[in-house]
Amino acid sequence: MVLATAPWLAATQEPKRLEARFDWFTYEGKDPVYEQMKAGPNQYLNPVLTGFYPDPSIVRQGSDYYLVTSSFSYFPGVPLFHSKDLVNWTQLGSVLSRPSQLAVDSAGISRGIFAPVIREHAGTFYMITTVADRGNFFVTASNPAGPWSDPIWLPELARGHRSVVLLR
Repeated sequence: MVLATAPWLAATQEPKRLEARFDWFTYEGKDPVYEQMKAGPNQYLNPVLTGFYPDPSIVRQGSDYYLVTSSFSYFPGVPLFHSKDLVNWTQLGSVLSRPSQLAVDSAGISRGIFAPVIREHAGTFYMITTVADRGNFFVTASNPAGPWSDPIWLPELARGHRSVVLLR
């Protein structure tokens, strides 16, 4: 609920109550500059991943690169991309694609998933992240395209922010 006041309203008048409602919102990351500018041979445009993809984390397995980004309170969570050259990326899906993996329905718009980290060790992929104000967890998968496990919460890292996984 938003309260709107106007300078011409008398001090005794009640502010008008406005409600904002969205049935659907899609952000496609289409900027006209990319239609006008084209990369030449041995060139690329920056950013290589256009759109709303903050806090990227990348892991390499052989000749493949996988990238995850923050998704805040949006579902599905943690977009997952694949590339062979670090320039051309294809979205494989999202790491957190089931409601059982991501309960952010009561999180504010600027809360939720912060700064996920993706790593691979001995054929298992790990994604660890912070859920703002709720704690830290990780999920695993043998294939980065999924399926990913349900979260394993880390109470010893409660209320942390930046997530880090070190594997040897």
